[in-house]
Amino acid sequence: MISHDRHLLRSVCDELLIVHDRIVDRFDRSLDDYPAWLRGQEEKFEQAAAISTIEALEWEWLDASENLEQAT
Repeated sequence: MISHDRHLLRSVCDELLIVHDRIVDRFDRSLDDYPAWLRGQEEKFEQAAAISTIEALEWEWLDASENLEQAT
């Protein structure tokens, strides 16, 4: 069953499967723990995005530095 209705899920499901990062995974915690888990996943995504942005800026800076050295 696929649903966002927590009452329904509590009533009829024995286990919870979640889809994340292109995989289906068993969620071993309670349904009440899901919102906190989801917030944690969002924080990890935001941190990874911030790191990627910083790395991209560092590469851009290195490229600009190399071009400046070659020009002089």
